[in-house]
Amino acid sequence: MKNRPLHLPKSVAGYTLVEMLIAMLIGLFLLAGAFQITQANKRNNVLQKSIQQVQKDGRFAVDHLTYAIKTAGYSGFYESLFSNVENLINTPTDIKWDVSIPVSGYNDVASADSHAGITNFTAGTDVLLIKGMASNTASVLSNVDSSHIVADVSSNFTAGDIVLVSDQASLFQVSSISNSAAGSALTLASGAGTPGNSALLNNSFNPDSEISKYDVQMFYIKIGRNGFPALFKTMLINKAGTVSLQENELVSDIKDMQISYGIDNNNDKILDAYDDASAITNWNQVVSVKLVLLASSNKDNVMPEKSSFSFDVNLVSFVKDAVAATDGDRRLKRVFRTSVPLRN
Repeated sequence: MKNRPLHLPKSVAGYTLVEMLIAMLIGLFLLAGAFQITQANKRNNVLQKSIQQVQKDGRFAVDHLTYAIKTAGYSGFYESLFSNVENLINTPTDIKWDVSIPVSGYNDVASADSHAGITNFTAGTDVLLIKGMASNTASVLSNVDSSHIVADVSSNFTAGDIVLVSDQASLFQVSSISNSAAGSALTLASGAGTPGNSALLNNSFNPDSEISKYDVQMFYIKIGRNGFPALFKTMLINKAGTVSLQENELVSDIKDMQISYGIDNNNDKILDAYDDASAITNWNQVVSVKLVLLASSNKDNVMPEKSSFSFDVNLVSFVKDAVAATDGDRRLKRVFRTSVPLRN
């Protein structure tokens, strides 16, 4: 009996090799398209989140600096801190305690520079220093004598605090304090605490004069916790009677800050020109502060190519370099600018 060839009906026949190769090729094209769409969506998502982050950080930094500048030189009932302040601090010419200069700064600092005890700045950036009374003032109940002032008990002072009192103006460090229902009795003595006082009060204060902690804020750029430049802010801290500046990272990924100061040269209450800190010889002529910040995304590889920005002194702004610098990256960058008039 002869074997006959098996003929399968077309309904159960398999695919040819060519057909399978074509199907695989079509599948690969579809997978590649789906992958590209997924990657494009991912990149767009990262870009949108980076835009939101940069906008949020930049606006927060500008708003915080604006508020601080507006409070510079606040002196309660006293007309101005520029003159006739009784400064009893042992080192009254130390920039931290020289209350007669409520606004000052440093231009184009070097990393090794030291200002108000702070160092390791990001080279080429600017520093802003602001001083005055803190906003939470209390009332003076009585001025017993040259070494005793009684303030409202709500003042929350502690021994070692540096305080500013006005309707006249005196700056001193509290040597000791005694709280009671009648009020907070502040005592000052010469030599006690750090920086300490050089003398007792010569000014006298009427009831309802204002008293508040002295406020020193310095803003600058240095390397933050994530290893990239950030905006820092100092605040006074009192540790067992020793008062010093404490550093705090305020906003991460602020690459640069450039500052210029509006000057009124003839005291006619009209701004005459803007100068950087190195050109100012009389800080009491400053009536406005112009800030320019360069903010960056906290993620790299957001933009399609590397970029870097440089400060243009003529445009008073950061401008994208035609060719990225060697330290350029693919982070998203945005420029934030504002001008703030001084109130006090």
